[in-house]
Amino acid sequence: GYLWSNGETTQNVYATGSSGYVVTVTNSFGCTSSSTITNITQLPAPNVSVNLNGSNTFCQGDSVILTASQSNSYLWFPGGETTQSITVKDSGQYYVQVANSAGCTKKSNQIAINVIGSSQAAISVSGPTTVCEGDTVFLSANTGQSYLWSNGATTQTIAAIYTGSFMVTVDYGSGCESTSPVQQVIVNRAPFALIQASGPTSFCDGDSVVLTSNEAESYHWFPYGDTTRSITVKQTGHYRVQTTTSGCSNVSKATSVQVSPLISAQITSNMPLIIANGGTITLNSSGSSTYNWHPGGQQTQSIQVSQAGYYYVTSGDSGVCESNSDSVYVAQASTTFQATISSANGNIICKNDSVLLEASFGSSYQWFHSGETSRSVYVKGAGTYYCIVQDPTGSGPALASFELTEMPSPNAPDISSSFSPFAGYQLTAYEPSAVSYLWSTGETTSTIYTNTSGTYSAVAFNALGCVSNQKTININDTTFQQCTKPDMLQANNITTSAAKLSWNPALTSEKFEVSYWIKNSSSKTHVTVAGNIQELQVNGLTSDTTYEWTVKSICMSGLQISDVKEFNTLDGALPCGSTPQYLSNDSITKTSANCLWQETTADKFVLRYKSTSDTSYTSVLLPGHALNRFRLDSLKQGTTYQWNIRSLCSGIASLTSTEKYFTTLTNPVCEGPKKLELTQIKPKSASIAWNINYNADTLYVYVREKGTRAVRVITVSGNPVPKSVFINNLKPETSYHVWIRSKCSFGKSSYSNVK
Repeated sequence: GYLWSNGETTQNVYATGSSGYVVTVTNSFGCTSSSTITNITQLPAPNVSVNLNGSNTFCQGDSVILTASQSNSYLWFPGGETTQSITVKDSGQYYVQVANSAGCTKKSNQIAINVIGSSQAAISVSGPTTVCEGDTVFLSANTGQSYLWSNGATTQTIAAIYTGSFMVTVDYGSGCESTSPVQQVIVNRAPFALIQASGPTSFCDGDSVVLTSNEAESYHWFPYGDTTRSITVKQTGHYRVQTTTSGCSNVSKATSVQVSPLISAQITSNMPLIIANGGTITLNSSGSSTYNWHPGGQQTQSIQVSQAGYYYVTSGDSGVCESNSDSVYVAQASTTFQATISSANGNIICKNDSVLLEASFGSSYQWFHSGETSRSVYVKGAGTYYCIVQDPTGSGPALASFELTEMPSPNAPDISSSFSPFAGYQLTAYEPSAVSYLWSTGETTSTIYTNTSGTYSAVAFNALGCVSNQKTININDTTFQQCTKPDMLQANNITTSAAKLSWNPALTSEKFEVSYWIKNSSSKTHVTVAGNIQELQVNGLTSDTTYEWTVKSICMSGLQISDVKEFNTLDGALPCGSTPQYLSNDSITKTSANCLWQETTADKFVLRYKSTSDTSYTSVLLPGHALNRFRLDSLKQGTTYQWNIRSLCSGIASLTSTEKYFTTLTNPVCEGPKKLELTQIKPKSASIAWNINYNADTLYVYVREKGTRAVRVITVSGNPVPKSVFINNLKPETSYHVWIRSKCSFGKSSYSNVK
């Protein structure tokens, strides 16, 4: 063990002051030994302090001197300087370690140095410093606590909109501030833009005006992009110029140029230029606001001419942009020579037909308006036709006229077909206005019979003698066929919204699928019918529309689909002369009924009606146009009537329609619901259902607990009236009686049976 003279028992001790030290050591056998004395002499430590020759807080760019107290050597932190004094310019914690002559050292306390702000204010620019008038240069100072610009502004950023020299003084706080270098801004003034015209800016087509800009370095014209100082304008428009000088541009106000078209003066007449004895003709001009006729000086759009001679007109727009028409010569008809026009068809022309007109004998001919010079010409369409015929003896021309009235032609007839294995095919042509037919076989009846394959066509004639286009049907086989490709597709009875589609009546299948759609549409309607049916009525079509359709034969042996066929729905009423079709009745009461038919163009209609027990009809003459309904009044209740109708066109009557029947109402009876059924019986509710009474507007459901007198009434109403109701709030395991009664607008029904 160890024992030191200061009492410590460790192997090592620290000497903390001047003294003599002896240690006694004892070994494991208890033997001891003491050292000689060791004398320790403690030297004095140096004193240290730091002085500042100013404030420890100052602006960046300034400095402070730190000086240590007198000693033998110095070491400054941070920096490592070894002089007694140092100059400090940066923020930080500063201290010094000094050493005396004995070599003892000591550190001073730390001194905090705080340097504030930037050493130099600066200006940053957002873009170019040379701009055009109307643009802005943004100048920004570096960050500080406050700002004072040379223009008096006090924000960090200012907008320079004029030429000038700009500086800013930035205050960084604690009295620190700095003034920036000068920033020069140049704002060039925008050039002036002005257009001068060389003359009037409103003028006639063919003239022009020169537009000139004031002087500039460059030019750009709107709307056509010319880049010259002057442009020549010949079109109406609004013109502007953009001038550019020193990189700055300006756009002028618009100069409007109005170019008026030259009035193309022309003379027209609705008659040949020839004056009949004692008559006049009318000369017309148009397309102008002013007119001046020569000779005569009339200033109207049209003039009446009674003397032969040359005529022309000066036309203009309020006297501007005038032009003269070509001269026209008006001839005087001969006083002795007469001319006529005739036609083998009389004064009637069928729609889409043409007729031959022939002038009486002369030396030359000129037809109006066609200009043809032959004696006979074919014409198409209604109207008045004129021909100037020259007298062979030279007395002068004569004017002949002829008026044609157009009559409606029938539509191509429908062709329906039926089949008998013994008689072959029965083909029937029908068109509402037809009075006769002509088949390709030469037959003239509506129905023909054939057992020979081939193509058959028919045309229809109406009472006016006009003929239709032909309708064709192809017969490929005259025997029964099964599961073959459907053919003989026909669309008949076509209206504005419906058509009857049919196919070969000798063809059978397991079933047929008919598909129809609007042409070029991807949306199709498919209808399946039994294999022994060869026709389908389709409704809900769009008027004046082309439809396509096919028929598919479906059998176990496979599918066969027909070729695609087309039909067109009507765009309106049936043509004049047609027999009214698709008779029906609605709004039938005890004493009146509406009679309806497909819209039919006619001058008049004759509707006849009578009760089935009467022997004679009552006739009603109705106005024409496109009428399609008439209301019969003062009828007997509970009586069956029959009626028919025909149309009148140009005094010619159509065939009479088929008979239509209706029965007037009797005093109505409000019937009660029947077939009451109780379903969904639960501990506290049940459902009761019945057949619907469409005459009823309200139903009363009566519920009574068996053995009691209290009746609960549930009212059921709606349009239509519901056909069932839930009865709630019942008692479990309890018997109830339920019955029902109807209420109609004209009374109540009797009670139903009790359930």
